[in-house]
Amino acid sequence: MKFNLHDEISAGPAYFCRDFRDVAFEGTERPWLFTSGCQGAFCCEIPLIADVWGESPGEYTVRLGFMAPEGDSPGRRVFDVRLQDALALEAFDIAAEAGAPNRAVVKEFKDIPVTNVLKIELVPRALAPTQDDAPTINFIEAVREDPPPARKRAKRAALSAADAEELLADAVGDAPDEALQKYHEVFDRAASVVLRCKALEGMAAIGSPESLSRITPYCRDTAPILRNYEDVPPELRDAAMRVYIAASKTLALSQREEAVRMLEQGMEMCSKTMRSEVIAALESLGVEIGRPAAEEGFVTRWSLIGPFPWEEKNHPTDARFVGEPNVDLTGAYTALDGKGVGWQRYVAERAMVDLVDFFGPSRDCAVYAYAEFHLDEDRDILLKIGSNDGFKCWFNGQEVGRFEEGRGYKPDQNVYSVAGRKGANTVLLKVLQMGGGWACSARITGLDDIPIRYREKPLAPQDVRPAI
Repeated sequence: MKFNLHDEISAGPAYFCRDFRDVAFEGTERPWLFTSGCQGAFCCEIPLIADVWGESPGEYTVRLGFMAPEGDSPGRRVFDVRLQDALALEAFDIAAEAGAPNRAVVKEFKDIPVTNVLKIELVPRALAPTQDDAPTINFIEAVREDPPPARKRAKRAALSAADAEELLADAVGDAPDEALQKYHEVFDRAASVVLRCKALEGMAAIGSPESLSRITPYCRDTAPILRNYEDVPPELRDAAMRVYIAASKTLALSQREEAVRMLEQGMEMCSKTMRSEVIAALESLGVEIGRPAAEEGFVTRWSLIGPFPWEEKNHPTDARFVGEPNVDLTGAYTALDGKGVGWQRYVAERAMVDLVDFFGPSRDCAVYAYAEFHLDEDRDILLKIGSNDGFKCWFNGQEVGRFEEGRGYKPDQNVYSVAGRKGANTVLLKVLQMGGGWACSARITGLDDIPIRYREKPLAPQDVRPAI
């Protein structure tokens, strides 16, 4: 199962790996566990219990594997280990514990309570740890001590298409509780993907958390064995995610924080086509996606379109594909593959817009990224562009700069002084792809390099806070 560790690492080279076949390890029958790991002040959260799906809290046995890097000596790499914010190991010294190089050390902790995530922290004793004395860990194992009984729904005969259609039709006029039972029955027993999607549409219209247990295998990116080796059609997965979103909105009426947490998990497991719907649900609850980046001045709300052909001889950077520098967000254009494309809304969770993730791998092409931001007054500002590969940039309809070679992405690679105006300002980027990575970012700061908080629209009157 795929999941996000929410890991934070500092004071070290982060993750590492090496070949175990030419090294004689002691104290373990599984040497490969000690050939990779993480080095640095480390904190992670491992999602073990999906409480949003109704899974109950439990207790775990946690095993942590360590092996001191070659050349370590006792007293050199000393750190504390914390589990669920409680001290589990104090002043732990791998080299002293092992007593010899390439000797495995495994520490076991029983009865660790987990409600949803297992939090693990390695806290260095050194005030300013370096690679030579930062914590190191090789593996984490967590085994539930009190596994809940498997919940299996009784196997029933498949519904005929006619019976399923009749149930769906009857459900339309029923009270929500009665309708929900019929939608569940069609979803559980119908063979047709179309009919099951119709049942999911009905479940989404009701938005009951009671539907969550049924859609778990279709929303979460689970291993094949956990979904009975059933290939989930994309339309079925997206329809199930809409039920998940609807259930979270119902939950928000009484438990807003829990609903937000549900939707944040939804961001991690939804398809690209459903991402905008999850974001819209979060923002309806007052959650701003990408807020830390916006506070640093990075543009986080974009409209993207492409890809279009680009290469120096026949389709140079100045070749126009969307009528630039004018932008019509309702326009339709012909893309690289000859298909029609339109502008697509994109909300960035961080500073960098990952164009490979959005458009897929490609080369010898270009895309456009358009954004608006508001200023409270006329002022000179710095517009800072990062890109992989080259770009051409317009600010308020005027070209301000370009870079036409290949490079890796870093923020703020090119800086332009521009005259910002009170109200709406526009940024348009044409980002070139020569192969490999593909990304862009734009940041606004004052001439003093102090970030200007990105806002797509002016603050509503109720959001304006008086100065204190």
